[in-house]
Amino acid sequence: PARTRRGPFPLPPPIRSRAAAAKGCSRGGPAAMLSRLVRLGAGVREALDGGVVPEPTPAVLSPTAQDAAAAAGPVLLGSKSTAKKPGPALLPAAAMRRVRVPDECPAAAKAKVEAKGPMLPIKNLRSSRTISTAASTPEPMAPIIPGLKSISNTAITPAGALLTPAASWRMFLEHGEEMQQLQDVYEVEENVRGKGCFGTVRLARLLDAPTVVRAVKSVPKRTLKAESIVRREVSVLRHLDHPSICRLHETFEDDHCMYLVMEFVDGRELFDEIVDRGHLDEGSAAHVMQQVFGALRYCHERRIIHRDLKPENIMVQKRTTPCSVTEGRGYALVVKIIDFGLAIISAAPAQGRAGSSVTGTFDYMAPEARQGRSGAAADLWSCGVVMHVLLAGFLPEAEVLMGDEILDLEKEQYSGLSQRARDLLLGLLRPDPSARLTAAGALSHPWVAGNSGNSSPHNLARTVDALTSFHRSVKLRRAALTALAMQLTGEQLGVLREQFMAIDTDCNGRISKEELARSVAAKAPLQGAEEVQSWVESVFNAIDTDGSSEIEYTEWLSAAQLECAQRSEEDAWAAFRVFDLDGDGRIDQEELARVLAQSPEEAADLLPQIDTNGDGVVDFDEFKRLLNVNKSQ
Repeated sequence: PARTRRGPFPLPPPIRSRAAAAKGCSRGGPAAMLSRLVRLGAGVREALDGGVVPEPTPAVLSPTAQDAAAAAGPVLLGSKSTAKKPGPALLPAAAMRRVRVPDECPAAAKAKVEAKGPMLPIKNLRSSRTISTAASTPEPMAPIIPGLKSISNTAITPAGALLTPAASWRMFLEHGEEMQQLQDVYEVEENVRGKGCFGTVRLARLLDAPTVVRAVKSVPKRTLKAESIVRREVSVLRHLDHPSICRLHETFEDDHCMYLVMEFVDGRELFDEIVDRGHLDEGSAAHVMQQVFGALRYCHERRIIHRDLKPENIMVQKRTTPCSVTEGRGYALVVKIIDFGLAIISAAPAQGRAGSSVTGTFDYMAPEARQGRSGAAADLWSCGVVMHVLLAGFLPEAEVLMGDEILDLEKEQYSGLSQRARDLLLGLLRPDPSARLTAAGALSHPWVAGNSGNSSPHNLARTVDALTSFHRSVKLRRAALTALAMQLTGEQLGVLREQFMAIDTDCNGRISKEELARSVAAKAPLQGAEEVQSWVESVFNAIDTDGSSEIEYTEWLSAAQLECAQRSEEDAWAAFRVFDLDGDGRIDQEELARVLAQSPEEAADLLPQIDTNGDGVVDFDEFKRLLNVNKSQ
């Protein structure tokens, strides 16, 4: 047919031939084509202003399909299917109203809600879907921060600054397409443990060391958007070293996929914890939120904004060690933030980055984030919604989530909340981002400080001996202990993690000299303030391997884990791989220089300290002797 009309939209004239189509024109050349496109746009505007779009013909279901649809029940707009075990009803149900229009702009979403009236309440909290209206190719990372330049593999470093990366960053392994492949190093399970917008998560075990378990996130290279997002996630994660943030160990890449080898958090999502319990008591909720606020403060001080904080992106680690924090439950909830796929590095975290993209999960998205501006304050709004869900078991009302109304905590459903909890919720859920609490402000709030249960560090006397031994160790042994510390997870780190967080009294994710001195003076078997200060001065620089004048988390683990009874030969093998870059089972002078960021001459001087048989390389047995690891451990 020559020309047709479908509804109110006029179609342009047909192109005469394939040759003309290849040239991008038909009658009159490009100018005529442009004119027809303008007319087409005018027709679309006319249709949107007053045109009538024919109603689609309703689909007719077979009796079998009708029965199946009736059994499935109503479908919530925007929800993803889930096999989660349904929990108890989250009351009061009338207060739980969900607004999720993920594929529309915020203005259209709000107009639709106002036009259709309040949505029907639902009885259970449902897992929410992450949305993003970003362009298929995200903005490049390098120009975001003035004064920064990009180096290989999107790593970011201050231009002209004499800043040495932390030891954990130097030991991050990045395997390109021409290097070792994932299957050469890990045995990956076929069963999918998790699925996101761009990839899947499976468990993997290190070959020859099956007790070393990792989580592998596989992202297909189907689109530029997916590949750019995962590269940005790697760029962000390699700069993070915090006890409440899931660690990135290494990456692999082939023609089809990129693979992120992450720390395996043995546990479940905070979402599942809420569904099973209904809600948390204030002591448990405060302990969870303190860890989340601390991780966000650490990120925001590095200009990193998460942009998708929700219970599904907070993992609860399985524990078997009792803790006094939970007052009656017997076990504290140890949490880690995951999924930095939408995170950005911003030049001004207080204001964020303005743009046309709306990114995050609608139920937890700040009002300004719905307009395309995500700053540090947007993360704190998401924290307020998470805290509300933890304490009440349901989401705030739609008008509150949209920023149109202030949360009314005088309603009957909030009668069990303390005044301090109400005050913190109001501080977090302020529609104006400039008036919202910061992560540091939330950490110092009386509800967090009074309920979180932080106490002085335990067993610090033995740790003092370990720190002293680390200080006396040779440089090569310190590096080996750092690589070993990066392999420890879960229960292996329980005591050391609690010590670090107890000494870090301002919860900024780092230990200063003053904090270490105060803790040691209160607990360690040393005499007098002068002796304590002298000891701290002598060991601090040995532990602070990056010269930042503060002790990062991995630096603490490296020095304090000498007394860790969980160290095993398989952990040592995983640490050995950090140095054995080509995977040939030996560490040569060049590999040693690359890992330690030393010159070949300096590496040659260090090699004899561990090369006991004098063959010019370090094998695994020599590496184990350096770590004092034997088969009985």
